[in-house]
Amino acid sequence: GHNERKQKVSTFEETKALALAGKTISDMAKERKLTEGTIVSHLERLVEERSVDPHTDLAHLMPNVEDMAKMQGALVRVRTEDGTMPLSPARDILQNRYTFEELRLARLFL
Repeated sequence: GHNERKQKVSTFEETKALALAGKTISDMAKERKLTEGTIVSHLERLVEERSVDPHTDLAHLMPNVEDMAKMQGALVRVRTEDGTMPLSPARDILQNRYTFEELRLARLFL
């Protein structure tokens, strides 16, 4: 149920509210005084918990189609048997053209 965590708004919920308001990752990071990496990790967790739907709630954060296709292609190629997609080997395939944050973001939409 909903009552297990009756604390004040969690850090994830704060990030979620900003994301749902259409803020960019850098805006969210500035507003929350956190790194962009931390914001991306919040988004990863929110997506994992099905608290946000990346394709509707986070569509404004999606990298452009061309970059997205390249990054996702690399991520799919390095997918392990348990379904994880390690970033470093994907980044190598892409000759380090993208940051880890960009790759993590692309991975959210897979």
